[in-house]
Amino acid sequence: MRVRDSGMPDEAYWESLFDPAGALDGFPFLRDSTKTSRLLELGCGYGTFTVELAQRFAGEVDTVDIDPEMVARTRKRLSARDLKNASVFQGNFVADDLPDRCRDYDAVVLFHIMHLEEPEELIRRILPRIVPGGVLAFLHWRPDRETPRGPDLGIRPTLGDYQRWSRQFALSQPVVITLHNCPHHFAVQCQKSELS
Repeated sequence: MRVRDSGMPDEAYWESLFDPAGALDGFPFLRDSTKTSRLLELGCGYGTFTVELAQRFAGEVDTVDIDPEMVARTRKRLSARDLKNASVFQGNFVADDLPDRCRDYDAVVLFHIMHLEEPEELIRRILPRIVPGGVLAFLHWRPDRETPRGPDLGIRPTLGDYQRWSRQFALSQPVVITLHNCPHHFAVQCQKSELS
């Protein structure tokens, strides 16, 4: 099962829609990645953010995608840049559990996926794999206006959704992230309790 309304356009067009470096610059957990030794990205697509994460991040980066072509493309891009700190897995994180090695993460990146049918179920399954005090980083198409891509406005997550999920799962209140060169996107960061 794939995330609804999530087909990928041509790679060049996709990458013209945002600046991955500009998006990631705003996330506080990446400013001092020495505090973060393991990161999980759900849904790598073409590896657009995977490559940028692996370049910035001193620790391990794991990513999972359902599409074998996207997995192969991401692996090729990482290899071309000699980025050995990233591992790419094929799997269906929406319907199935993650591989056993996918645990003890300091941060989980959920970009362009929270319009799935049951976002609460995904958060519930991911939280045990995040260390106490770990971060959930969300980025999605803006919910307040039409954008060149993205799912229907009615299924895009809003700040209210992130606030509700934060209360539901005892996360910190979402911090809205300032994105650079990404006018079509909206991002927030939440933190798992240190006591979890």
